[in-house]
Amino acid sequence: MHHKVDSVIRPITRRSVLGTTVAIAASPALAQTPQCVVEPPPHAKGPRVWMDMDQVELDAAYDQAYYALQPF
Repeated sequence: MHHKVDSVIRPITRRSVLGTTVAIAASPALAQTPQCVVEPPPHAKGPRVWMDMDQVELDAAYDQAYYALQPF
C-alpha cells in the first residue's frame, strides 16, 4: 500500500533568517559561559553534621547569601 505524502515547502522569511542568524551568533557566547561555582566560602572542615557536610556547608545550603556574591 502506497501513501502519497504531500511535501510542504515554506518560503524563507526575514524572521526565519534573523532567528537563524541570532542563534548562530549566540552559540559561541553561550559555549564560553563558565560554570557556576556553588559552594560555601573556604573554611576549615569541621565535624560531619549531616551526610558529608559540616555545619558551615549545611548552613550555606539553606542561605542564598553564600552564593549571591560568588563570581561566575
